[in-house]
Amino acid sequence: MDYNKSNSFSSTTIKKGVEKEIKNVKKLRGKKSKNLKLIIETTIVGVLLLLISWALLRLTFYDFNGYTANKKNDEHTSGTYFGSDQRNKEIKGVSNKFKTGAEVYFSTYVKEPFNQKDVTLTLLNKYGEIESTQMKVKVPVKPESNYVYGVLDQKSDGKSSLEEGEYIFRVTNGNNILSEGEFSVVKNN
Repeated sequence: MDYNKSNSFSSTTIKKGVEKEIKNVKKLRGKKSKNLKLIIETTIVGVLLLLISWALLRLTFYDFNGYTANKKNDEHTSGTYFGSDQRNKEIKGVSNKFKTGAEVYFSTYVKEPFNQKDVTLTLLNKYGEIESTQMKVKVPVKPESNYVYGVLDQKSDGKSSLEEGEYIFRVTNGNNILSEGEFSVVKNN
């Protein structure tokens, strides 16, 4: 048998064929691992975008939810109240003094319906006679509603980032103040 002919089988020809096949397998494995890596990275990015979207929607529609039913219009319910909890559209643990890190919930009732599609919620720091805006956000409400509620300045971990100090919370309709309330945050000992 002549090993130098191209149609002959030799250990050199077989060895070269095997080496070529090994290289092809390695290339395929490399492509598969790259594809798998790409799929994993894409999935992670998708999940992160979904979580960010969920957090933004939660902030928009949960914390400052103005779509509520009318409350009884009488002198006893009008005003802005603050509390440490909220269940069934009602403030629990009503107070005007909170410890740092504690969530501060609010509810505002006005005698007349809002008669517009949104109101502005403003949180002000109070330094004696000086007021400084910390937060100002326009929230949607039903025109026939007279009640808005939510939680003030909540971090993603569920704790408040409100620092020690005096605060004013206002609900306005254009330049008209519909309701206003004051509370303070004290150092957590």
